[in-house]
Amino acid sequence: MPSADLSHDSIARPRRALLREAACLARTLYAAIVFATGTLLFMRPFAWLYFAIGRTTERKRLRYHRWMSRIARTALRLIPGVRLTVRNLAGEDFTRQAVIVCNHQSHLDLLCILSLTPRLIILTNDWVWHNPFYGSIIRHAEFYPVSDGVERNLERLRGLARRGYSVMMFPEGTRSADCRILRFHQGAFRLAAELGLDVLPVFLHGAGLVMPKRGVRLYAGRIFMEIGARQKAPSPDDEGAVRRMRAEMHRYYVEHYAELCRELETGRVKNTE
Repeated sequence: MPSADLSHDSIARPRRALLREAACLARTLYAAIVFATGTLLFMRPFAWLYFAIGRTTERKRLRYHRWMSRIARTALRLIPGVRLTVRNLAGEDFTRQAVIVCNHQSHLDLLCILSLTPRLIILTNDWVWHNPFYGSIIRHAEFYPVSDGVERNLERLRGLARRGYSVMMFPEGTRSADCRILRFHQGAFRLAAELGLDVLPVFLHGAGLVMPKRGVRLYAGRIFMEIGARQKAPSPDDEGAVRRMRAEMHRYYVEHYAELCRELETGRVKNTE
C-alpha cells in the first residue's frame, strides 16, 4: 500500500505542472497585450508624429535612438519572470563604432541588442523590416533589410558610421531552433572590412529558452548577454582574410557558447558588470 507521502507527491506534481502552465500562458498573454497596445497605440503614432513635425536633424535622430534603447530596456524588465544579466569584462562602452555580431536565438534578441547603446543600426531580415507592428518604427531608425545586400547599402552604412553609429548583424541569418550556433555568413565580416571597423562579438544565452523559435509562449528564465573583446577587421582587398575571419569567428562562437552553457546551466556565473 503506498505511503501517505507518495500519495501526496503524486497529487502535488500535476498540480505544480498545471500552475507552471497557467503562469506561462498568463505571461504570454500579458506580454502580447502590452506589445500590441504599446506598438499600435503609442510607439507607431509617436514615431510618425516625431518625424512629421519639424526638421529631421542629426540631434533629433539620436534622441529617437535613445528613446528606442530605453524602450527596449524597459520592455525586458516588464516581462514577468524574465531577467537579463549582462557581462562586460572588456569594459566596452560603445563610444567607438564597430560591426557588432551576435548569435540569434529568439525575437527577444533584438530587444537585448537595442538595450546596449542608442548609437546602433541593425540590419534585419525582410520579415522584420516589413512587420506590420513595428516595421515603421525601425525604418524611422534607419535600419535596413539585409536582403538588399551589403554592397547596395554600403555607402549609406558608411555614412551612418561616420555619424557615430555602430552596425549590427546576426551572422547566422536566422534564429537557431535548438540554440546551437548555426553556420555564419560572410556579410558582417565583409562589411567590417569595407568600413574599416572592428568586429565586436556579443553572446546570448537563454533567449531561445525563454521564447523559442518554434513556439509563441514566454517561459520564465534568465537571459545572459556577454560582450566580448573587439577583433580588428581584415583589409577589404584581402578576400581570403575575410573568409578566414568568418571561419575563426564561427569557431570562437561554437567554443565559447559551449563554455557559457557549462557555466550557466550549472548555476556558476562569473562576475558581471
